[in-house]
Amino acid sequence: MSSSGSMQLISVSALTISLTAALYLYQKTFRRAVPDNRKRKGLWDGHAIWRQMRQVLVVRNAEECVNATAKLRQATEKVKVLGLDCEWCSKSGKANSVALLQLAAANGLCVLIQLCHMQQIPQCLKDLLADKSILKVGVATLDDAVKLQRDYNITTFGCVDLRYMVVRHIRRDLRPHCHGAGLSRLAQILLNVTLNKSYRIRCSNWEAFHLSWQQMEYAIHDAFVAVAIFFEVINQKIKYNGHELDSIIWSSVVPLCQGIVDVKYKFNPKSKPNSETSPIIRGGGSGNRGSATKAYKARQSIMYHNCKLLAPDGTLLCTCDRKKAEWYIYKDIGVAECQEPFTVRLKFEPKGTPGPDRGYYLSEKENRCVVCGREDTYIRKNIVPHEYKKFFPEYLKNHASHDVLLLCLPCHQNSWLYDSTLRQTLVQEYNAPISSINSPMVADEAKSRVRSHAKGLLRHVKTKSLPEDRVKELEKTIRSYYQVEEVTKELLEEAAQIQTRKPNKEYTGSHGEKVVTAIMEKEGCTGLVKFERRWRQHFVDLMQPQFLPELWSIDHVHERVVGRLKDAQKGLVFDKTQSNFHS
Repeated sequence: MSSSGSMQLISVSALTISLTAALYLYQKTFRRAVPDNRKRKGLWDGHAIWRQMRQVLVVRNAEECVNATAKLRQATEKVKVLGLDCEWCSKSGKANSVALLQLAAANGLCVLIQLCHMQQIPQCLKDLLADKSILKVGVATLDDAVKLQRDYNITTFGCVDLRYMVVRHIRRDLRPHCHGAGLSRLAQILLNVTLNKSYRIRCSNWEAFHLSWQQMEYAIHDAFVAVAIFFEVINQKIKYNGHELDSIIWSSVVPLCQGIVDVKYKFNPKSKPNSETSPIIRGGGSGNRGSATKAYKARQSIMYHNCKLLAPDGTLLCTCDRKKAEWYIYKDIGVAECQEPFTVRLKFEPKGTPGPDRGYYLSEKENRCVVCGREDTYIRKNIVPHEYKKFFPEYLKNHASHDVLLLCLPCHQNSWLYDSTLRQTLVQEYNAPISSINSPMVADEAKSRVRSHAKGLLRHVKTKSLPEDRVKELEKTIRSYYQVEEVTKELLEEAAQIQTRKPNKEYTGSHGEKVVTAIMEKEGCTGLVKFERRWRQHFVDLMQPQFLPELWSIDHVHERVVGRLKDAQKGLVFDKTQSNFHS
């Protein structure tokens, strides 16, 4: 492939793939897989993106990227969908940064962006990927979005995992076969197309400056097939057979993706798939609710009970949850004054009275997403991420509820992606890399083996289920570790309780710890107050919340911090081991 010209194009003549060449590629790879008596209408015989595949642009620098992005923008003016996929290399089991980004539009344009060879990523590409109105379709697109964020600080919104689309909208008899399927399997089921997923191509050198034809063919197909599957599903739902895509009322397509945009695909292989079930969409939305990771598990109960706690003289001290209010009654140090709202008057005089910042803590708060107002599901959001906050001095961690808000699942995930952008900025500012070696303790393999073998032998004592050779092998491990001749039951019980973790010699401190320590050493408490404000401003600017609690403020500073600010100004030194100041 020629490297001349301002933009690299896979071509037969000049720098453009002709329609003839594109049709040849389509016929060669896709049409041959479809018997004449099984050719489908709509995508494959009518408009079909393959019949309009005009250009494949290969981009290696910022100028080419700007031009290609402009073409993608034009291609998505009416039909706002892009097929998205990423390729990268792995070394010693560790993934390198994304080498190739593939974007395919419904008008037949495919752009292959070799990110690994670009010195600078243009803002126009970042804006395109961050545009929520343009759907980015594929399989595990949110995983690709997260990797782009981590590798290049590129935020991607509008991700739709095709597996959600398929199990929600295709014929019921096909749904059980699509649960947990990959792109190749979906293409075979829905398009009757067999993709070339050769190991030699999948694991080839995607960082090469000149990609082979086989690599480019593989990359083009993955992006285009994603778009083809998307419109095949749409075609089954709204029956636009034979019509131009531009004539589709796009507003009738977007609702089909409601509740699955920017939602990670979750499928439980142990559950029995059927026509009525869908994979789990974590935190609510369409599909069945089920187990989820702690980070994205929606609350099962309301967060704000807005119960009132009164001093003996009737002064309102704060609002709290029902459990805390009832605790005072259970301990006989408070008495119920009212049931609606539930109000408890204390029997003792509290040590302190609310200070000048009391307004926020006394006000009632609504149980809904502060960004979009959704009320059916929500998750706690730490405006200042916990990875930093946990290293704050205690007086700054107290009364931190001001910076804990409620977000629905999609808003929470979007906010997390935005947070990753600021986090990468902090990496550069404070020379605090986000290392995978983030644990001060690691597993000791030798001790883990001893404990595992000891437990196996103890079970064997009861069940006699192990072969004699295996028993001898396990006993050899115990004898070798303890340097003994005989393995007794007491020794096995001791070995089964052995601690298997040891200090991590490579651990140099987490990213959050390094950032907080650097701020405290440079600016003291004042720096942390500015740091809090920076995160709040970041949240407000990018998420644009419409339903913030009354009196919530970017400039909120708790009264206890005011005194500490004065101490910091007197020249007290921060002790990072005690998370406090000393002279």
